[in-house]
Amino acid sequence: MSAAASSLGPDAALPPAARARQILAIVVLTGVSGCSLGIPLAVLPLFLHGDLGQNALITGAVLSAHAFSMLASRPLAGRIGDRAGVHRATALGLTLSAVSGLLTLVATSLPAYPLTSVAVLLLARLVLGVGMGLTNTGALSWAIAKAGVPEAARVISYNGILAYGALALTPPLGMLLAKAGGLWTIGAIVLLLNLAALAWSRRLPRVAVVPGAALSFLHVLRRIAPMGFALGLGAAGLAAIATFATLYFNARGWDHAAWAITAFGLSYIGLRVVCGNVISRYGGTAVAIASFAVEALGLLMMGFAPAAGMAMVGAALAGIGMSLIYPALGVEVVARVPASSRSSALGAFSLCLDLAMGLGGPLFGIVASLADFGAVFVCAGVMSGLGLGVAYRLHREFARRQGPAAAMP
Repeated sequence: MSAAASSLGPDAALPPAARARQILAIVVLTGVSGCSLGIPLAVLPLFLHGDLGQNALITGAVLSAHAFSMLASRPLAGRIGDRAGVHRATALGLTLSAVSGLLTLVATSLPAYPLTSVAVLLLARLVLGVGMGLTNTGALSWAIAKAGVPEAARVISYNGILAYGALALTPPLGMLLAKAGGLWTIGAIVLLLNLAALAWSRRLPRVAVVPGAALSFLHVLRRIAPMGFALGLGAAGLAAIATFATLYFNARGWDHAAWAITAFGLSYIGLRVVCGNVISRYGGTAVAIASFAVEALGLLMMGFAPAAGMAMVGAALAGIGMSLIYPALGVEVVARVPASSRSSALGAFSLCLDLAMGLGGPLFGIVASLADFGAVFVCAGVMSGLGLGVAYRLHREFARRQGPAAAMP
């Protein structure tokens, strides 16, 4: 690492506006990661099922492959970030995501060879998952290191806004590109976006590798386990809505099922924009308690809704509740590990979210097959209630450490 890179840390003297710009300059890399996933999201299922003639099982397996490789990459991302530098983890992630774009370009150019195209596309998705895991963990750790731990909540909030905003907004762009220029443009734009982001990342101020022995990933995982467990319980609502909201509306004969997902997404992003400083003001565990309560209420409203309007309101409340759970608990994660293991801690914390999203679909599918789709949201609401209990225990533990001033009223 260069001397310039190793001498830089948090810029305590920066005014708030400059600090916000500095944070955004780094976490925009996570937005590029979201674009890499979102741009092909609406196009590739049609390509696999229509052009290549693959069944739903193969199509689903190929498209979900990135989730498993991203999950597996979390320990690697943390280790590289803590030992080689967060900028190196981020750069490697962007490079791999660019490679995934190139592989996608190749795969979509081979419709005459279906098996080869499927194999190349599967490889592209696996490479993308590793690239996203490295980019997301590296950029988040990088931004926290530059802004300072007191700004961790704001960094995590901005990071989520860009990641989920990009994922939500770019699928229509992918459809437009495919119709205007052909399927190959999907891979090409992912390749170019990540190469541009890689060039941008080289212009950003680096941070030093924090001296000191880094904790093992398993040790870090044990330290952050309560927060990770709570996050997984809260993410059940996201898994339920993303997977079963459309089927639930169709089963009940309600129109505009997509608006339930939109209501969740807009309220999720909107609250982070409006209430970005609430965690710094009231504390992470207190905000987590309120968030779990609102999410549980929204999910139960969805499960017991007599009409579509109430279900949409429930989805919006669930989005409001879920919005601040990750940053609220993430503040506690950052506080529980030394700076030399921060990337590993954030990687382990994100792994809990990945697991919840990966397991939530199949588990809720079993619930739906045994009962109905409404029961899925009731179960997710109960899980959010359990998350509230975990958050309350964390808050009491925090209060004991800090003294009477931190106790709940």
